[in-house]
Amino acid sequence: MSRIAKFGCLGCSGIVVAVVVVVLLIALVWVPSLRKWYAVDDVRIRATVSADGALSVDERFSYVFHGDFTRVFRDIPYRPGTTPIVVTGVTGPEGPLKRLPSGWTPASGPPVDIDPSDDATPAPWSSIAPEQRPFGYYRVTTDWSTPGGPSVRIEAFAPLSDRSATFTYRWWAAGAATRYADTGELSWQLIGSGWDVPIGRVRAEVVLPAGTPAGKVRAWGHGPLSGVVRRGTDGAVEFEVDDLPPHTFVEAHLLFPQRVLAGAPKDPARVLQSRLAEEDALAREANALRANALAAAATAERIDRIAWAIGGTLAAAALTLWLVLFFRTGREHRPAFRARYLREVPEGLPPALAGALWHMGFVTDDDLSATLLDLAVAGILRITPGSGGAFVLSLDRSRLGQADDLTQPLVRLLDEALVSGSMTMDELRRWAAANAQRFRGGVDTWRDGVQRRARELGLVEKGGTGRAAVAALATVAAALVAAVLALLSWQWEMLIPAGVCIGFAVASPVMRRRWREAAALHARLKALDRYLRDFGRLHEKPPAAAVLWERYLVMAVVFGIATQVIEQMRIHVPQMASDPEFTSVFWFTTPEFTQSVGGVSRAVSSFTVGVSTAVAAAAPPMITSGDGSHHSSSGGGFSGGGFSGGGGHGGGGGGGGAD
Repeated sequence: MSRIAKFGCLGCSGIVVAVVVVVLLIALVWVPSLRKWYAVDDVRIRATVSADGALSVDERFSYVFHGDFTRVFRDIPYRPGTTPIVVTGVTGPEGPLKRLPSGWTPASGPPVDIDPSDDATPAPWSSIAPEQRPFGYYRVTTDWSTPGGPSVRIEAFAPLSDRSATFTYRWWAAGAATRYADTGELSWQLIGSGWDVPIGRVRAEVVLPAGTPAGKVRAWGHGPLSGVVRRGTDGAVEFEVDDLPPHTFVEAHLLFPQRVLAGAPKDPARVLQSRLAEEDALAREANALRANALAAAATAERIDRIAWAIGGTLAAAALTLWLVLFFRTGREHRPAFRARYLREVPEGLPPALAGALWHMGFVTDDDLSATLLDLAVAGILRITPGSGGAFVLSLDRSRLGQADDLTQPLVRLLDEALVSGSMTMDELRRWAAANAQRFRGGVDTWRDGVQRRARELGLVEKGGTGRAAVAALATVAAALVAAVLALLSWQWEMLIPAGVCIGFAVASPVMRRRWREAAALHARLKALDRYLRDFGRLHEKPPAAAVLWERYLVMAVVFGIATQVIEQMRIHVPQMASDPEFTSVFWFTTPEFTQSVGGVSRAVSSFTVGVSTAVAAAAPPMITSGDGSHHSSSGGGFSGGGFSGGGGHGGGGGGGGAD
């Protein structure tokens, strides 16, 4: 692929990335759901059972808000005709909130504070627009649209944008605990399945009526198997869950002496044995699931260790091989030449061979441009200005024999192309496209000759390509194995050694090195490159000989710094712009021409890019397939017990949210 094609691909990729970034930024600005979210970090609950069976609940929810929020709400399900829910108060981040009438809407007028006892029957819920919500108030309504039946909805209004805030909801439910003939029972969802967001931590305490003997209390937790149930010495029961997923309930089930519910109506049913049997079955099932989970976790951990052993060993081995190859046979020889600057162009080194040495054996289009300029300096090729700033090429056929054997294939190609006498660069491109095989063959013959001569002179050590290939294959193979193991084991950290291996694989071409003598010559070229970059900053007078600057510019094209050198020449050796010997070839560097085409860079690229486009015009066409695609080549009841599955039939629960 030509340099232009590669740059084109990179440009297309850059445009695609830029478009994706712009779309994402627009989405973040204009789509609210992408830029606002909330989380529930911590929930603390204290539920107290009274002797009449009522349950008094204090719930403290700690939220984090990102974006604009003005409301939090809590839904508590109830069964119509039974277990009424009475909300007694709400406290927000700035203190207690005032109670709105249940049926209040913005159309009712300014907010009015009422006593909860005057608002015993919640009205149906109705929406209030965010900009009309009265901060510092809360409202209690009935929402009949919640899944599973009606709910009492508590709404608290406050400015909550981009902050943390804690709200405490206080309410009680009559008849939550039941007094059976043989036991007292509380089955209650402390956290319901109506939360759309995960909850970081849940800590709940259920306190039984005074006088309940601690040794007679049985307690189970239903929900995530990671939950923990603890029984206190005073008969209270604690429930703990961390990282509660969305839509997951936490349910408390307690059995205790029925006599402590002295004020509750008595149900003649005897349920103790059936409840114990149910919980025993659930506990056995949960313990089996835990055992399976532990076994699976142990297996996964063992697989992870094996994966790390295999992936890590392969990555370490591949990197060790890479480093051994590099330090033993891949590092460039240390040259004897140590000078920082070189002011003379090495003698007997054609620009194409200098380019091959500079580019580690490769011959580029810049080397072709430098060779054409070198032919012009020798008087074999004439490069003259044409109309509209065009480059006109012509040959002095009386001097064709003066070209060295390395350049002869290129001279013969030009002789054939310029049979009419002269040709602009654009005409050369069209001729190359019309005579692609001949043009490509001539350039390839010249390029192959230069590379062959570079091998004969030992500019690049033999075996370097093989070392680079071995190092690249080893590191790529190790990276692929590590990546596959990361995907199979879900150990994304293994992508780190995979990425390191890929990085070393990309760097494998540095294994190719020059012979010791060639390394010394390359050091001289590097010193010349530094001089051409820095001569304008050195405290010395630059050379004034036109013949030397002609050679300097030819080498500057090889080094890819022609624009920089010409810009410095115009300041520090301005006389070159009027030297007829120099401008006979490098007329396109004069201030008049560079200004007419838009600067020095445009002037230089108009020649070098012209050469590259002619080469690209003769490149073989891409093959198109028929489809148009392109190809190039534990049980509960005791301290420390775990949750069981099942449950979900108790009262309470519900959910909540924010907006």
